[in-house]
Amino acid sequence: MKTLSRILAVISLGLLITMGLADQLAAQEGGRVQIRTYSLSGDISELMLAGPDGGVQMTIPSARRSQALGYRGKPELIFFRAVDQLEEGKLIPAARVNISGKGRAPLLIFQKQEKPAEGELPYKVWAIDDSLNGFPAGSCRFVNLSNKPLMLLLGPEGKDRVSLGAGAEELHRLGADFKGNLAVKAAYRENGKVVPAFDSRVFPAKGCRDIYFIWPLSRAEEEPGNKIRLSVLRERSDYARKSIGS
Repeated sequence: MKTLSRILAVISLGLLITMGLADQLAAQEGGRVQIRTYSLSGDISELMLAGPDGGVQMTIPSARRSQALGYRGKPELIFFRAVDQLEEGKLIPAARVNISGKGRAPLLIFQKQEKPAEGELPYKVWAIDDSLNGFPAGSCRFVNLSNKPLMLLLGPEGKDRVSLGAGAEELHRLGADFKGNLAVKAAYRENGKVVPAFDSRVFPAKGCRDIYFIWPLSRAEEEPGNKIRLSVLRERSDYARKSIGS
């Protein structure tokens, strides 16, 4: 009996050590997160997430967020296209993004580049904190897809000012007394002058989380005071809770 007890004790100790090492490794690589994806360029099905055992096929929809994918590993994610892999063992990336500091439920936003510049990858990817703690109901995010830094004036008389660099994103929380719509004005500086770029309203809701993507207009589409356009990705907070938890 004593021998059996000693064997069981050794096995238990070994399991504890193994679990401890696994926890240390997870801490080094980052805890488990729930990743979701969204495409600005139509549905994407050609990308795979690189991993130690090959790749995971990604589903990246354009009408809504994808289903959550559980992930534990390094914070830099690399995506590839099978058609690009010419040599075994040599990975040719199509996109990469770092999710460090983006919470327990990062949302990856993909945009296909029609003509990537030299040294650029075929896809741009943004990672935002999409957890309910980092992106609560009754708030909205603005994502600047243009190549110009923008100044946003939000609310009545533009009382909330947001500086939004090219490619940057910013969270805006609605006030407790918010009702109806949110006035949005945008401008940028060019040749020492302030150029009005947008003047309209958006319609966020207290029980939802809206992401407003700011797009540049082509020269043919531009009008005085109208240099950008907005599109929205909306999600009800109760659906988010079912999909990713808190």
